[in-house]
Amino acid sequence: MTYSVVVRDPNSWNASTGIHQELKNCGHKHRTLAAAQKCINKLTEERCLCGHTAKNYCPHCHTPHNSWSAAWWLAAIEEN
Repeated sequence: MTYSVVVRDPNSWNASTGIHQELKNCGHKHRTLAAAQKCINKLTEERCLCGHTAKNYCPHCHTPHNSWSAAWWLAAIEEN
């Protein structure tokens, strides 16, 4: 069994499969749930406007502007 981080469209629904349409996939086949959790943490962490990972203050551009990636909003770990 492997795991992947995926984002599904909550506004789509396939009646024959019962699954929402996949919008994004991390592209990895994680062997453990812990590895998949590490991947989702990395994809959804705060980043500065300059693109670097930042918490409260970016050491690269010296600004406090942080945000999360909209592309990975509502990401979840799924079994493959």
